[in-house]
Amino acid sequence: MRCHHLETYLPAALQLQPIAALAWGPDRQRIAAATSDRTISVFSPQGVRLDKFKTKPADTGSGAYSIRGLAWSPDSTLLAVAQSDGAIFGFRLGRLDSQEKKAICWKVLFKGSPTSIVWLPGDSASGVIFGCLDGQVCSALLGQSKAAVVGQAQPVLNLAVAGQAVWSAHQDGWICRVQLASAAGKAGSLLQRLVRHCAAPEALAATDTSILAAGPDLKVHIYSHTGSYAMSHEAEVKHMHTAAALAWHPDGGRLWVGTVAGSLEAFQTCSTCLRYGESFQVEQHAAGGATIASLKDGSTHGLVAPDSMPIHWLEVFRGRYVVAFTASALLLLDWDTGASSHVPWKRAGDECFCLDWPLVCIIHSQGSLSRSGAAESQGYSHTTDVDFVELSREATHVLFRDTNSNLHAPDDVQQLQVEGEVQHLTFAQGEAQVVATGPHGTQHVTLDRELISLGSALAAKHLTRALGILGARGQQGRLKAQWGRAADLAIETMDLTIAADCASAAGDAVKADFLRQTVACGNAEQAARIAQLAGHWQDAEAAYLQAGQPSSALQMYKDAHKWDDAIRLAATIGQDVGSLQEEQLQWLIRSDQQVAAGELWEKRGGYAQAMALYLDAAAPMHAAKLVLSNRKERFEAAHLERVAEMLESAGLYEDLGEFLEGCHMTADAVNAYQRGHAYQQAATLAGQQAPALLVAVEGAWGAWLAGQGKQAEAISHLVAGGQHEAALQAASGCRNWQAASDILASMDPQLAQAHALDLAKRCADQGALAAAEGFLSTAGRASDSVALWLGEGMWSEAHAAAVRAKMPQEALQEVVTAEGARLEEQGRLQDAEALFLAFDDPDAALAMWHSHHRFTEAVELVARVRPDQLSALHSQLGRQLVEEGDVEGAEVHFLAASDWQAAAAALQEAGLWEEALRVAHEHGGDAAEDEVAFAWMQTLGLARGGRELQERGLVGRVVAHAVRTQQYEAAGALAQVAGDGDMAAWAHHQHALALQQQDKHAAAEAAFVASGQPGDAVEMYVSQGDLEAARRLAEQWQLDSLPDILAAQAQAAADAGDLAAAEGLWLHAGLPHQALDMYSASGHWAEALSFARNHLPQQAEGLELEAKAAEPGLLSMAGQARLREAHAALAEEDALAAAHALLGITRQDSADCDFLSLVWHRAVSLGRTQGHIHCMEVVRDAAGQLVHIGRPAAAAELLASINDRQEAVAVCMDAQLFTEAKDLARGNAILQQAVQEAEAAYLMQHGDADELAAAGYLSEAVDMYEAEGRWEQAHTLASSQGSEHALACSIRHATSEAEAGNAASRAHQGDLETSTLQDVWEAVHLTVQHRHSVRTGQVELAAKQATARLRLLAHLPSDRAFYEAGEACRSAAKGGMALAFFNRYLDISEGIDDGDHDGAGGLNDFRMFTGIPTSAPLPPWHYAAEHARDEVREWTLSASMDASVQLELPQVPCPVCQRPMYEASLRCLACRSSLTADTLTGYPITEGLPSR
Repeated sequence: MRCHHLETYLPAALQLQPIAALAWGPDRQRIAAATSDRTISVFSPQGVRLDKFKTKPADTGSGAYSIRGLAWSPDSTLLAVAQSDGAIFGFRLGRLDSQEKKAICWKVLFKGSPTSIVWLPGDSASGVIFGCLDGQVCSALLGQSKAAVVGQAQPVLNLAVAGQAVWSAHQDGWICRVQLASAAGKAGSLLQRLVRHCAAPEALAATDTSILAAGPDLKVHIYSHTGSYAMSHEAEVKHMHTAAALAWHPDGGRLWVGTVAGSLEAFQTCSTCLRYGESFQVEQHAAGGATIASLKDGSTHGLVAPDSMPIHWLEVFRGRYVVAFTASALLLLDWDTGASSHVPWKRAGDECFCLDWPLVCIIHSQGSLSRSGAAESQGYSHTTDVDFVELSREATHVLFRDTNSNLHAPDDVQQLQVEGEVQHLTFAQGEAQVVATGPHGTQHVTLDRELISLGSALAAKHLTRALGILGARGQQGRLKAQWGRAADLAIETMDLTIAADCASAAGDAVKADFLRQTVACGNAEQAARIAQLAGHWQDAEAAYLQAGQPSSALQMYKDAHKWDDAIRLAATIGQDVGSLQEEQLQWLIRSDQQVAAGELWEKRGGYAQAMALYLDAAAPMHAAKLVLSNRKERFEAAHLERVAEMLESAGLYEDLGEFLEGCHMTADAVNAYQRGHAYQQAATLAGQQAPALLVAVEGAWGAWLAGQGKQAEAISHLVAGGQHEAALQAASGCRNWQAASDILASMDPQLAQAHALDLAKRCADQGALAAAEGFLSTAGRASDSVALWLGEGMWSEAHAAAVRAKMPQEALQEVVTAEGARLEEQGRLQDAEALFLAFDDPDAALAMWHSHHRFTEAVELVARVRPDQLSALHSQLGRQLVEEGDVEGAEVHFLAASDWQAAAAALQEAGLWEEALRVAHEHGGDAAEDEVAFAWMQTLGLARGGRELQERGLVGRVVAHAVRTQQYEAAGALAQVAGDGDMAAWAHHQHALALQQQDKHAAAEAAFVASGQPGDAVEMYVSQGDLEAARRLAEQWQLDSLPDILAAQAQAAADAGDLAAAEGLWLHAGLPHQALDMYSASGHWAEALSFARNHLPQQAEGLELEAKAAEPGLLSMAGQARLREAHAALAEEDALAAAHALLGITRQDSADCDFLSLVWHRAVSLGRTQGHIHCMEVVRDAAGQLVHIGRPAAAAELLASINDRQEAVAVCMDAQLFTEAKDLARGNAILQQAVQEAEAAYLMQHGDADELAAAGYLSEAVDMYEAEGRWEQAHTLASSQGSEHALACSIRHATSEAEAGNAASRAHQGDLETSTLQDVWEAVHLTVQHRHSVRTGQVELAAKQATARLRLLAHLPSDRAFYEAGEACRSAAKGGMALAFFNRYLDISEGIDDGDHDGAGGLNDFRMFTGIPTSAPLPPWHYAAEHARDEVREWTLSASMDASVQLELPQVPCPVCQRPMYEASLRCLACRSSLTADTLTGYPITEGLPSR
């Protein structure tokens, strides 16, 4: 964030006068500032003061207060002002564009001193929240002029609001959320502690997602809305001690700062700063616009948004063109020229920018095309997309087509309808034609080429061409503008005769005559007159002066009535200025410009002459201003009287008053102000100069306001004017009862009492009872207000009025009793209750309800006023109703008293057992219902009671209840009666458990057996350690538990050290694994191995591994842990986990490779039991471990066992075990080739070509022989491979020799044909010569050599041959040949990309006359890089459209038959003659040959 100072709107004072508060209105149009003198100023965003007014204290007798906070209403029409004296005033300022008068619309008084205030968005009526120094957070109840406490904590330092959420910051560091239950101030509101800040949070702000707090620790902390800590930032702003208040403009573009010295400063802010590569830096302003700076030279350009909205998208194209969007505009800037423009635009997000022309930007977006330049912008919108566009070379005209086949040429937006698809646009024979194909064939649409050419000529300032077109067209009416532009061009070139004719043709006769007169003048005068015509008066003057004709320059100014310039020039050249000034005055008077003449006299100090001219021109305002601005000047009294008369007759009373005030005629000025209803000025003047008149002025002011229907504004003025009765009428008329009360307080008491009764009646009639009470108190009849409130049914207010009136208790009681009786007689019992409660007499209300036998209302009353006595009341009513026999009514009250037992007991006593069951179930739950049912059963007897319970499905629950209450015999008997054997068994079992807890084992055993669960008895004896008794019961009742008992006995024998006995018991129990674990755990490995071989042979292998691992020092601690992990996994039957655990044992865990191999093979054995996928995973892991310890053969064997031959071969090749690798690869051609390549690479790496050849790697051996220069061996070995390999070897040998400078060498011929070898040699020779020519800069020679080499294409890469031929011809300025060769190169390049080996290599374009082969092998890859191929494509496209480049190959006469032939061909197709190639160029030798 960056800031720079804009302006100072309030100057600083010499002493401390801090700005108390700043607040922006939500409409962004106004900011309010409170100063230390308790004044509020309202400014516009531009710093213009819109309003200024004083605040007032809460108590009119005190002025010691300060402003603590400001808050605007959501609609920006009200301003809430929080003051330290416990008052909050609401000022109605109205909307910015309204003429509404400022007024106080509400006031809230409370006990406390506010520190901060906010106004919730969207809540104008009850959204004012403020915090106080005593820690209270309050909500202002605007309709009731009071405040409700939301919550209280430590002193409130600040408030923040975001949406409908409010947060408070307190001095102890706590940040709380103000919980508003519903509307502000209603019950249920409280403060919820959110987070405790590290210091006192003196500054607090909130967003939609975060809370920001800062304090004296110079850190800004950010919290979430839930109180979680997000981040902190240390921020120390220098000199911030001078700032007393800060306010951001809502758009973030400006910051307003109020200082401790009382000044108000505005700063411009930069919201973001972006860098575009190493070229530009862009500073975007939140208020709209951006500053762009060059990082190279520091130069800057400004980009201004016309809608003052922030830029939300900006991009720099081609390092020059800047494109930016705001919400409603598009901005363009050309960095090189500094030209910029903007157009209204709503960004769609799919815009494409065409910046191929420096003067124009074409924008294409969803069916619309726009052209925008530095000086103009045009847009053409369509419902369909634009798919074809062409711009004229001068960037002055654009032609485009939409997908509906409409052609558009926007000059004055011409539109042509075209059927079909547009194919191309042609320019020929002075016409522009659009060729389109449609359903009716080819269509030619002719455009007006002359008009297009005319616009282009004028834009390019080609006057001759433009005049030729205009002359052919004649003086057509629609060409007047073009004639005018031609005239301007002719003036620029000083062709004045032509310019005059053009102006005449354009219809400008005056300009034409002026130009014809100019033709007859000399050169200097011509230049001056042309400058006059353009309005360049200074240039015309300079031309005259340079020609030595100052008088002509002076006359020029006089003729143009430019008197100031004429006087300046006269003074410069030394002529008489006075006569010229007199001439100016006379001209002004002759032309009836007396006011201007008077102003001229006034500037020269001729005040009397100016006054006369002003009066003569009937301009009293100018005359009055003259007098007021020159107070020391003595004017004639008659003139002054005449000025006053003229102002009065014109009805300009306010100006008249100002004039008379300046003439020190105070009384007359005051009278004039009043006549013009400028009472403010009249009052100010009277107060300063004539205090005796002030009372009358105020009275008249108030009377006028009242007459205008502005009673509220008239009150204060009527009071100041001593017109108290009129003021009372005004206050009554606008219902400002507070003002009326204040007026009465200042009147004579007797007179005030008389008026007070009348005002009280008016208030009562209008429903303002509170005001009526006040007036009755003033009239001395305060007690009458009680009846007034009672008559309106407002009981609480009546009671408060009685208290305020200090009404005697006896009289008050009498009034209340009488009113209550009246209400009872009318049947208004609810109103009577409200009356009694309002006067704090609930007993009277309760007695009334009892007297009417209205128990429900009595209960409701007690619940409201005495809730602690409600339960007792219900119990009392229940007992009373029981005595009266109303059991059902008693039930209701007992239940309301939460005494369901009493309700059930009452129902049982009445014999209503089913109702008692219902009450017990609904209010006491199942346990209570079971208790009642058990009692009912006992009452009815076992047989009948059992049947009743069985019918209701309660037998089981009642049996359970009997068991819970340890009545086992009753439980068993009830279960037997119900015929439920399972339930009876359960009862016996519960009895057995109880006996077991009492250590009565024998009785418990009998009960367990009776319940049918002897196993529990067995478990009982086992838990007691009596295994013999447990074994006895198990053998008798439960054989399936016998193994567990035997196991317990075996464990006991093992613990005693009797391993043999334990082994026998384990085997008897059928648990041989336990016996094996016993031997292993005790370290008896020999016994364990013997036992495993006899009883668990499948575990013998693992046990042997475990026994070996137990040898000291063989395995590390980590390895032992892995082994234990494997053992545990096997115990859980997880073989895969055990295998992975064993694979985790590595070389670091043991140095014994045999042991490690045993471990990993064991892991493989386990893995093979887990399916193919897991088996492969384990085997691969084990193979990797074996390779790591140097056993690759074993690893390959494992990999081969899972049929992973490829990996097995790879392991062998990595270990150079090529024999084993070949055995494994046998039958797989791919693997065999890989092994051969690896073996060959290994042998080549060791540099033994003979060994390579012996191993059968012939091609590799040839390459190595060639690299070592052993060409004889290379040729011999290549010949053994065939003629193709022999030819390739010879080519490489020849190339090597040629590059070494051995020109005469022909390399090794071998079995090759002489012609083939000759072609190879010639291709190599021309290639070497071409490279030398390119290096030495001989472009012509290089072009011929590359061209001639094309006939030997069979021995060259075709793409490289054509590429180098095209490049050489282009360098030699042979465009046609370069275009032909590059076209063929691009065809071959596309064939390489497409893999088209059949078509891409065809060279049919040259087969008839060039001698270039008709086909050639397609190279497997490109010779030129991609960027080089792109460059060739662009050049070829450009050359194809260039008329100066003809796609043809040059021809020369055949030296034999003189017929044309290709210049590089060695054979004439016409006469079949063969020519000899030149050794240097490769071209045919034509000199010295005979011709036919």
